[in-house]
Amino acid sequence: MNPCPRCGMLDQVRGIRAIMQNEVRRTTFVGQIRLHGHHGPLRGSMNQQIVQGNSLTDALGAVVFLEPRYADPTRDKRSVWLILAAFAIPFAVAALGAGLLAHGFFSFILYVLIAPLIIVLITVPAIQFITRRLDAAATAADSEKMRGRERGARRFALWESLSYCGRDHLVYDPRYGVSFPPEGTTGYLFHSIPETEFAVNVDEVRRY
Repeated sequence: MNPCPRCGMLDQVRGIRAIMQNEVRRTTFVGQIRLHGHHGPLRGSMNQQIVQGNSLTDALGAVVFLEPRYADPTRDKRSVWLILAAFAIPFAVAALGAGLLAHGFFSFILYVLIAPLIIVLITVPAIQFITRRLDAAATAADSEKMRGRERGARRFALWESLSYCGRDHLVYDPRYGVSFPPEGTTGYLFHSIPETEFAVNVDEVRRY
C-alpha cells in the first residue's frame, strides 16, 4: 500500500474495502409484527436487519457506480402489447364463458368469479414469461447498456482499490497519488472512467 500523498505516512492509511467491512455493522433480529385480520389482530415475527455506520462509511458508501439509464432492464417492443393481450384475453374468455353458461344477473356473477381465476392462472404466468424471456433478451442485445454496465463494474473495482488516510481525512488513488475528500469519490470515479472511454488525466483529476 502506498503512503498518503499529503502526509507521506502509512500508519493511518486503510483500504476503502476494509473500512466498509470492519466499520459497518449489520445486526439481524427477529421483530414482532401485528396485523389486523377479519377475526381480530394477528401476531407474527419477521427477520429485520439494522445497518449501522458512521459519517465516514456513509460518505464512502454513498457512491454511484452506474448511471440510472443503464440500471433498468431494456424493454422489448413486443412485451408491452403482449402484456396488454395477457390482460385482455382472460377478460374476453371469462365474458364469453359467462355469456354461454348463464344469462342476466347470473352471468355477471359467474363473470366476477371466473375472471380473477383466469387472471391468476393465465395473466400472471404470461407476464412473468414476457419479463424474463423477452426483456432479458432485449437487455442482453442492448450493446450500449452492456458497455455501460461494464464501466460500472470497472468503477466498482477502482473504488475497492482506493485508500483512505485518517490523519488528513482524504481518499486517494495509490496508482496516481490523486487525493480528494470522501464526498468527491463519485466524481473521481466518473472522471477516471467516463462514459466514453477509460482515460485518466492526472492534472485535471487533482482538483478533486
